[in-house]
Order: sequence, then structure tokens, then C-alpha cells
Amino acid sequence: MKIKILLFIFLNSLIVNAQLTLSQKYDNYRSRFNSKFSVWGSAKGQGIPMSTRETVFSGNSINHWGDAGISLGWYIGMLATEYEIKKISNQNYSQTVQELYLALRTINRLDSVAEIYYGGVSDINGFFVRDDVSPSMIYATNSVNPLFFNSDSCVVSNYACGSSYCLPLSSVCLGNLDNEESQDQFYHLMMGLSLCAKYCNENYGGINISSEAKQITNRLINYIKQNAWIIKNPVSGNNVSRGENTTAYCNGIAKAGYNITGLNYDDATTGGFTATYSWNIFPTINFPVGASLTADNVHMFLATAAVANDNRAAVDSYALSYKMEIYPLLRQVLYGGPNLIHDSVYNSLLNKADENGNYYYSPNSKSTGGTWYSENMFVWPNRNLASAAGTNTLSFSFGEYHGLDFMLLHNLVQLKQLTLGYNENSLGNAFVVYPNPANDILKIKNSLNKEAVLYIYDVYGRLLSETKLTAFKNTLELKESVLPNGVYVYKVFCDGKEIKKEKLIISR
Repeated sequence: MKIKILLFIFLNSLIVNAQLTLSQKYDNYRSRFNSKFSVWGSAKGQGIPMSTRETVFSGNSINHWGDAGISLGWYIGMLATEYEIKKISNQNYSQTVQELYLALRTINRLDSVAEIYYGGVSDINGFFVRDDVSPSMIYATNSVNPLFFNSDSCVVSNYACGSSYCLPLSSVCLGNLDNEESQDQFYHLMMGLSLCAKYCNENYGGINISSEAKQITNRLINYIKQNAWIIKNPVSGNNVSRGENTTAYCNGIAKAGYNITGLNYDDATTGGFTATYSWNIFPTINFPVGASLTADNVHMFLATAAVANDNRAAVDSYALSYKMEIYPLLRQVLYGGPNLIHDSVYNSLLNKADENGNYYYSPNSKSTGGTWYSENMFVWPNRNLASAAGTNTLSFSFGEYHGLDFMLLHNLVQLKQLTLGYNENSLGNAFVVYPNPANDILKIKNSLNKEAVLYIYDVYGRLLSETKLTAFKNTLELKESVLPNGVYVYKVFCDGKEIKKEKLIISR
């Protein structure tokens, strides 16, 4: 008689007991995002994630597209990581690829219309507007999803001026300077594009998704670089009204750009004293975070540092102190290496997220998890100070939030396990052996994307069996003469280290 040891692969989240819960939670967020926060397509305003929707109390649908470039970058990052997870686990990723294609086309559209918006001629040159959401979006969206705007047609976007919630359908506002590209929009687009360039070597719509992400990155960086790392409006020739000076970040931008495209962006400015000193000293600067100020400089630095592969412990500590923990994890998934922030921090955050999506209307109407109260908690974590006080003093929008922060964190946690093959909490959690006592069949759940070795010893410490476990596919047959009824010890080794040791009972 033979004992068959079957090793099954379960590609899911890090905590075995919470796998189904986190997976279902992610699916809820994904479905909610596609039905309420974004509409696929290439028409004006489409493909741009909405930051906030207010639908609960007013009965209206007040739709906000604030800081749309940041949201678009996170959307692309979420899609790229979702694609890689589905590819590894042999799931259908065709819809994800289609969304990625349309998201990249959206960047190109925002680039091509920017000059027109400010009175010039269309030019895809790397200068973009944050969004092109206008009242025409109401018609375009309702043709896809008639319930998207609920009872009223309410749009808030910089492109449409956004000075009032419910805009007349005839409202036209050209040249709003608040809609110009700014450096924070660029850094977060670059963050999403880095993940797309790394993972998405997929052809769709006549382009290669990864190559297109690299080309867009190159275009965006070169536009800033050609103006001595100052972002200018090409129509007026003036510096953009907000966030124009990237010289304190350009050393990191050049490194990040090289990591994405393989091209060299160094020049006299990136290698100069100001740029190098600023970049190196940044993690020691304490920016005040209070009732009216969020540390925008911190998230801009951390997003760039992640793509630049800046793995200094000081950077990780900086992210943790400002509650922007996702950026060291992003860097680790992109490039490997250490991460000062423990996996338990990420697991705790994921578990706290409300299963039906994050929102804040009042102290008595908010997400149940106690943490996810911001439009993006890793960009503006301290906006939930207003939530605690029950006021709107931080000038953020009350309502439901898109949840891209949760979804990207979820995917990065999974990818760390799947591609790096370890978990600081316990590598042994990747192996679950059952039933124990065993009869004829012993099953081993293996979620490591790495080779390991299984050793079985008798009670005297004598080695009875040694079996190499390849990533994801293993079937081992052992003769009864090797393992008669009795008590044994099995050990699992990975990278030369013992990661699991348990007693094993064979009873037929």
C-alpha cells in the first residue's frame, strides 16, 4: 500500500483563516468601483476614476473628480497587480487587460486635449490635464449605465470649473488653472505606470501594454526635464499654478524613470548639490500635519522613492510614521529587498477595511473598520482627523470613496507572497499539512512560489524521506515500508532555512 501525499496550491491572502473573507472583500470593492466610480471607454471623461460620490443622504449623485491624475495612477497600479495575480493563478484576466488598455489611452487623451483646453493646438508632448470631465460626461455615462448619476446630474471637476455641485448641462468653463498638471499627479501616475511596465507584457488593441507604459513614462519625464525640471504650461509658457518645481525630487525621478524605461534621465540638475542633498535628507524632515495641512511632500517623496528603489531603512520608517505604509511594500514588490514594516501591519489594515467599501458622512455614518475614512488613506491619511471631529475642516469631500487604496494594498500583499515567496510573520504558514493523524493520504497546502524540501524523520531523528517540492506542482508517493504506522516528525526547508516543523502520526 502506498501513502499519497498530494500538494495543492492555494493562491490567496497571507492569513489562511481569512483568505475567503479578503478575497470576497476585494471582489466587493472591484464590483463597486466598476459600477459606481468609473466608466470604461475613450470618450471625454471616461476611464478616469471618481474620487468621491455622495449618494446616501441627499438622494442625489454628486460626483467628484478631484486630483484625478492621482486616482488614475492608483487605478493603473491596481489593474497591473490584479493582472499579475490572475496570470500566476491561471485566472481569466481579459477584462483586466482591456481596462489597462483603456486607462493608458486615457492618459494619452488627457495629454492630447491639454493644449486645446488652454487655447492651443492638440499635442501629445507629456503635458496633461488632470481630467476632462464635463457635463457631456452625463450623456456619455448614462448611455452605458443610466443609474450612474442617480436622480440629478451633478459633476464636480476642475475641467468643468467645479465651483458648484450640480452644473447646468450648458455650463462651459475653459482654461481653469486648477486643472493643470502638477507634480503630485505626475508622481502617482509614474507609480502606477511602473507596475504596468513590470508586469503587463500583453498585446491588446494593437499595442504592447508594458511598452506603452514605458513610452508614456518617458514622455512625461522628458516634458518636465526639458524645462529644467519645472512644469510649465506649453500654451501660456508660464509655470503651472500649483506644484511646478520638481527639482527637490528630480534625483529620485531620474532613478525611477531609469527603472521603468531603462533610459538615462540624469543631467546637471539631478546630479547637482540641491537635488542630491534634498533627496538624501528628505526622510529626516518633519512636515507638520494638522487641522488644515496634510503632508503632501511626504506622499510625493514616498511614491517616487518606491519606484526609484530607495530601500533605506529611514525611508521605511518615514512611511510608517506618516501612516503611508504602502510605499515600502510597493518598492519591495517591484524590486525585492528588505522592508522595515512588518507584514502584520498590512494584514491588520486589510482586515479593518469595511467589506462593503469605505465612506464617511458623519460620526454616526462611516466605515466600520475605524481606519479607512479618507479618499486615499496612503495619500491623505490625516484627513480622517476631520472624521474623528465630525467636521469638514480639512476640506475633503464627504461621501463614498473609490477604494483603490484598499485594492492596491490587497494586491501588493498577495504579490509579495506569490513572487517573493516569503512572509515575515511565519514562512511556515505557507504550508498546512492535514489530516494529522493521516491514513493513506496526506495533503499539503503550499502557497509558496518557491522550491522547498520536505524531510520526514523517525522519533530517533533518523531521516526517512527527502523530497524536493517545486513551485506549485508536487505529487509524492511513499511506500508503506518507508512509513509504517507510527509517530514521525516532518520538516520543511526553504532557502536553506527550516521554516516548519511538526509531529506527524500515521494510523491506518
